[in-house]
Amino acid sequence: MASGNNALRFADFGALPKRMLAPIEADEDEVLLLPARKFHVKSCLDSGHGLHIVQVEEVTPEYDLLEPVPVPDPV
Repeated sequence: MASGNNALRFADFGALPKRMLAPIEADEDEVLLLPARKFHVKSCLDSGHGLHIVQVEEVTPEYDLLEPVPVPDPV
C-alpha cells in the first residue's frame, strides 16, 4: 500500500462476479472495481495511527450509470 494513511476495506460486492475484481498489486489487499458502480458506506472506523476501516456494500442504482456496450454479431 502506498505510504500515508492505511485503510482496511471490507466489501460486499453483491452480484459482481469475483472475476471482475482485479488485484492492483499481487502483494497488496486491494482491488480495482469496474466503473459506474454504486456503493453505500455502512461504517467507518478511525483506529488511530493512520489506520481507517471502511465497510461498504454494493447497491443497485436507480438508473444505469453507463450505457451498455454493444456486442458485435459473430461472423
